[in-house]
Amino acid sequence: MKLLITCLVVLIGQLTVGQTRISILNGDWNDPSIWSPTGVPLLNEDTVIVANEISFQGDLEVGINELIINSSGQITGTGTFGVHGNLLNNGVMNITRLLVGDGNTMTNNNTMNGSYIVPTNLVNK
Repeated sequence: MKLLITCLVVLIGQLTVGQTRISILNGDWNDPSIWSPTGVPLLNEDTVIVANEISFQGDLEVGINELIINSSGQITGTGTFGVHGNLLNNGVMNITRLLVGDGNTMTNNNTMNGSYIVPTNLVNK
C-alpha cells in the first residue's frame, strides 16, 4: 500500500511539472487565480506566457525555461526580476532591475525599461 501511495504522489508530481502557464487576468504575479492552469508559476516551469498586465513587488526570481511576454502582455515591478531561462519580450517590461541567466536567448522586440538590465549568461551579452 505504501508503494502504491508513493507511486501516485510521484506520478501526480510529474504531471504538474513541465506544463505551460498563461496569464488570463491582470494582477499580481503571486496570485494563483490569474494563471491557467491555476497556480503561481514555479521554478521548474517549461513555458510561461504573459498575455496580460502582471505586476510584482520586491524581488522575484523565476526559473522558467521559456518566458514569453506577448504583444498584449506587460510585466511591471519595483524590484529585481530574475529569469533563469530564455526571455522573449514582445510586450512591455517596466521593472527596476532585470537579470537574465542560464538561458540561451534574451530577445527584446518591443519595450524594456529598467535602471539595470544585466544579461548574466555570456551568451546573452
